[in-house]
Amino acid sequence: YIIFEDLKLPPELNTPKSSANTRSSVFVMPTRGMHVNQIWSQKSSPAAEQAAAGSFDTAMRLLHRQLGIKNFVPLRSMFLDLFTGSHSYLRALSSSPVVSLAIERGWNKSASPNVRGPPALVYHFSQLEEKLKAGYKATTTGKFTEALRIFLSILHTIPLDVVESRREVNEVKELIIIVKEYILGLQMELKRREMKGDSTRQQELAAYFTHCNLQTPHLRLTLLSAMSICYKVKNLATTSNFARRFVTQRLTSKTPN
Repeated sequence: YIIFEDLKLPPELNTPKSSANTRSSVFVMPTRGMHVNQIWSQKSSPAAEQAAAGSFDTAMRLLHRQLGIKNFVPLRSMFLDLFTGSHSYLRALSSSPVVSLAIERGWNKSASPNVRGPPALVYHFSQLEEKLKAGYKATTTGKFTEALRIFLSILHTIPLDVVESRREVNEVKELIIIVKEYILGLQMELKRREMKGDSTRQQELAAYFTHCNLQTPHLRLTLLSAMSICYKVKNLATTSNFARRFVTQRLTSKTPN
C-alpha cells in the first residue's frame, strides 16, 4: 500500500493558494437596470405618456387635477391602447415568455442607448381631424347615432393628445368647441325622436337644436326639421320664424366676400 503522508511532491506541483486575482475571474451578475416603464413614468409629464408607461393611476390623477375629470370609464380602452401601442412583443421560443420591447417616439439610429426618449403614442391630432370629417359626413346623411359616437370619441381622445406647437394648442381648443356643440345638438335630436307623444317638448328640442353652432349645411337641416315639426302641429308663428332664419342663411351664404 502507498502511504500518501510519506509521498514527497516537488515544490512546483504544490497547489497555489487562492488570491485576489483568482476571485476576479468569477462571474458577477450585473446590477439590473431600471425598467423602461419606470423611466418613462419618472420623466414624463403628459397624462398620455404616463398611460403609455402603464402608470394609469398617475395619469388619472393628472387628468383630474388638470381637467377635473372624475369618470374614467370612457377612457379605459384608450389607456390600454396607449400602453400596448408603446410596446412591441417578440416571441423567441414557444416555451419562453414573450419579450416586451419599448417603442420610443422620435427614435433614430444616432440616439444614445443610455438615454430613453418619450414613449410612442397611438393618438395624434391628425387622427382627430379625420374623425371630425367622418362625424360631419354622418351628420349630413342623418346617421345621428353614429355621428354622436364619433364626436364623443373625439372629445374623449383630446385629453390624451400631446400637442407639439402653439398652433396645435389653438386648433385643439377650437376642436373642443366644435365637438361640444355637435354633441349637445345630437343628444337633443336623439332625445326628441324618442318623445313621439309629446309634441310640445319635440318643438322645444327642435328649436334648441337650431341654436347650436353648427356648420352651415347642418344648420339648414336643423331649420328645415324644426319648420316641419312645428308646421305639423299648426304652430305657424314659430314655423315662419324658422323659415325666415332659413332664408337668411341662404342669402348670407350667397353674398360674395
